[in-house]
Amino acid sequence: MPETETPHRDRIARGLVRSCCLAATALLVCGASVARAVPDACFIYSPQSVVAGQSVTFDGSCSFDDEPANTIVRWQWDFDRDGSIDADDAHPTAVFSYATPAVYFARLDVWNDRDPAQSDAYNLVVQVAHPPPVACFQMTPNPVVVGGQVLFDASCSTGSGSLSYLWDVDGDGLFDHLEAATQWTYTSVGPVNVGLRVIQTGGGLADLRTEVLEVWGNQCATTSDCPADAGQCQLYECNLGLCELTSAAPGTPCEDGDDCTMDTACDADQLCAGGAPTDLDGDGFVVTGCADGDDCNDASAAIHPGMTEIPFNHLDDDCNLDTPVPGLPGACASVSEGGRAPDWPTGLLGFLTPGLAIAGLAVRARRGRQHTDG
Repeated sequence: MPETETPHRDRIARGLVRSCCLAATALLVCGASVARAVPDACFIYSPQSVVAGQSVTFDGSCSFDDEPANTIVRWQWDFDRDGSIDADDAHPTAVFSYATPAVYFARLDVWNDRDPAQSDAYNLVVQVAHPPPVACFQMTPNPVVVGGQVLFDASCSTGSGSLSYLWDVDGDGLFDHLEAATQWTYTSVGPVNVGLRVIQTGGGLADLRTEVLEVWGNQCATTSDCPADAGQCQLYECNLGLCELTSAAPGTPCEDGDDCTMDTACDADQLCAGGAPTDLDGDGFVVTGCADGDDCNDASAAIHPGMTEIPFNHLDDDCNLDTPVPGLPGACASVSEGGRAPDWPTGLLGFLTPGLAIAGLAVRARRGRQHTDG
């Protein structure tokens, strides 16, 4: 090999060695950098759609450290990247509210517990929109009597910028008026679903609110203004200013119009079911004058057929004038109105001729005999 080639080869060899050394040095440096344990900052926020004035929760618990032996111990927040720290805590969550609609850059810095501590930062974009409008209105008066006028006022509605108002005051689903305040006269009785749609100019946001307006008739204010007599098992009720005929609830006391039956109650078919035969004193005998009635005094349970006549009590105890009075052979008890016998005659003639006196009384009683239920 010519000697002239040796220097050239030496130069090439030296260059290769130098390049390898530089490469090895770079690998060592890079390897040390990759192996260096540092925390990794991370966070999320909710809700994702943020409006001005709304509370937003930021959560940095997704941050971690590359070295399992290390722990993240500090979370520092700058929610609007204005250079001021808004929260600095040992807990990963924080709450913040943006007052003005805009696009913000939120930053989180975290530190681990190494000595010296190591840190990392993470940024997210938070877009804050205008809050949606809130529809609100008042109706005066409510309820209103048919033929009356109602005033509507939407000044309690809220929103950003200018607002537009769409009214549906008659409940037909169509918007009739475009002002913040309007009025309407109602000619039909019944509830009306009044609607208001508020639209926020610029953002296209809207809100809808509905309220029920009661339109009453002018027949009554309370049920006492309605007719009292509605018939058996029916009654009048004042509903929306109108006297409406309704059915009485089962069990409601009713009168079937028959004096020979006891009062009863309405049944499930809204009928006044016929009551038991009239027996006011509860002695088991129907009052005289009704079918199968033979109780001459329905006000006293001690007077009815089958009772024993009591001498000189002036009562027809067994409701039978032909029953002999005990102690007065051949004589009959006599009664006048109420089951009471007239007074016995007094004086000497009465004692001397009791049979004649009693017979005379019996004849007189039969002529004007009356059985009552009193």
